Amino acid sequence: MLCALCVLATACDILAPGTQPRGLLWEVSEHVTVQPVTTDALVIAAIIGGQVKAFDKRDGSVRWVRNLQITSRARSLVRFEDLVIVPARDLIALDAATGAERWRYSGSDRQAGVLTPVLAGDTLFAGGYSSGEAVALNARTGELYWSVMLGNTIHRPTVTSAKVVFPRRSGAFDGAGAVIALDRASGEEQWRFAMPDAEGFPGGPATGGLSIGDRVIVGSRTAVVYALSESDGTLLWEYDTGATNQPIGTRLLNVNGSAVFQRLDGHLEALNPLDGSRVWQSQVGESAFEDFHYCAPYLCRAEGQVYVVNGVGEVVWQDGGGGPDFVFLSNVEVDTDGIMYGGIVRGLNKTRVIAFRPGVLVGPTTLSPTGPVSR
Repeated sequence: MLCALCVLATACDILAPGTQPRGLLWEVSEHVTVQPVTTDALVIAAIIGGQVKAFDKRDGSVRWVRNLQITSRARSLVRFEDLVIVPARDLIALDAATGAERWRYSGSDRQAGVLTPVLAGDTLFAGGYSSGEAVALNARTGELYWSVMLGNTIHRPTVTSAKVVFPRRSGAFDGAGAVIALDRASGEEQWRFAMPDAEGFPGGPATGGLSIGDRVIVGSRTAVVYALSESDGTLLWEYDTGATNQPIGTRLLNVNGSAVFQRLDGHLEALNPLDGSRVWQSQVGESAFEDFHYCAPYLCRAEGQVYVVNGVGEVVWQDGGGGPDFVFLSNVEVDTDGIMYGGIVRGLNKTRVIAFRPGVLVGPTTLSPTGPVSR
């Protein structure tokens, strides 16, 4: 019953087969709340106050600093080839090795405001929280391919082979929440699906969805999951989690062919994408504002504590979260050697960036594991 013991413990010291002793490799005094990215030699993080800093992966020494005078509202930075892309008021691409600015996109009205973008091939798709602008950019050069004003707050999109599906969240109780599919090449609208209010809570999606098979699966602010036809937006099925006041606030993942989502109360659930039937459910912590990431063969998330979860929702290892130990401020970036990098706080606002070896063998962070749709 390792998993049950880990869920109840504040810092699980019981190691399962294939695990290793945990260990803090280094820490430096910086305040980071956005998931960093890594290169072969560096950890690159957005610092509270507007700087982006690169730290040596061996010892945490600073290799370069770029003062952008920005505060990112995104959940993570984006790595593309030799660039690190910083989503903020502007979308800014820096040379990962030197920190030199390579390009910048400020929005059609200079009021862009970018939440976490999505990289598909060499194209970057992004949505704005202030202007409601949806854009497609060349990730290497920043060249604008197309721009569409969708209004309201546009969150992280879902990219399919032919479309980019933007979640538009309503700003008031006006029923304006919707999922809007645009042609990936031209930006021309293909279809939209409205998410109505329910029981006094404004509808609409709270984050991006999941492209799996011939459908796009999205979660709503009213804790309902919708499966839509990728081709025309037809509703194929819907699944009500029964907790209207607990939005599905993070992106969905494809785990072994199932669509896995989490509510803001830490409830984790997997659905069959063909019919919406439940495959398994679990509880991971008491809140979930950070995305799960695939870190083969597990899922990883930091939410005060860092959680490592297997493919059926069982917590196989966790650490951090109070006492003499630290509390995580950001989700962790998992590197190819299994080392985790992220932001923590010790005691009274003693914020740090850390390199941390977890007690279980994990793989590098990826968007989602691949796997066939179960039939």
